[in-house]
Amino acid sequence: MEGMAVFRDEKFHFAATWMLYLGTISALIALPTGFIAGELAAQTDPRGHSAPGHELIHVHRDWMVVTTGIGILLTIYLFWING
Repeated sequence: MEGMAVFRDEKFHFAATWMLYLGTISALIALPTGFIAGELAAQTDPRGHSAPGHELIHVHRDWMVVTTGIGILLTIYLFWING
């Protein structure tokens, strides 16, 4: 949406802004529930954190933390520039 706002029409900024806000709120909800789910997955398998494929949970978790952080920073930036 932001790309369309830059290259096509300025009115797409509004949609891009709200998509960022909703995505950041969703990520803030998904982050703690993802941590809980990762721990529950390790607890339900007798092999725990050494279960096959469990390392993918950690990769997914790490990307979620980074993505949520970027969303938070961009949201703060938009609040700051929109004053």
